[in-house]
Amino acid sequence: MGEEEEDKFGDDLIKPTSFYSAEHEKTKLNWFCYEAALSFEFEIQHKLGERLKRYGIYEEQIADFSIYLAKQMKDLIRALSKNQVIYHRGDRRVRRVLRRFQSLFMFSGGI
Repeated sequence: MGEEEEDKFGDDLIKPTSFYSAEHEKTKLNWFCYEAALSFEFEIQHKLGERLKRYGIYEEQIADFSIYLAKQMKDLIRALSKNQVIYHRGDRRVRRVLRRFQSLFMFSGGI
């Protein structure tokens, strides 16, 4: 992991290295989270970008939030995958996290 890898992604605010720090951490889950962060950033920027700028929230903050959201999603996936039963409808932890994501999904017309 060096400058040459960072250079491949140009001036993008979200880079794959936001999701790994060592070569052995290059996993499908981390790549999925990188792609999810890019999607979050794209949707937020295109749906709310101009409105957020009025409140002093610019591309860098949107990118940081998108990375944070993707990492939270990764933590949830890891926590749930350790259990035999991945999801219970009444699981408070799952409902709480899904509520966090619900407003983001509404941006893209999802839920």
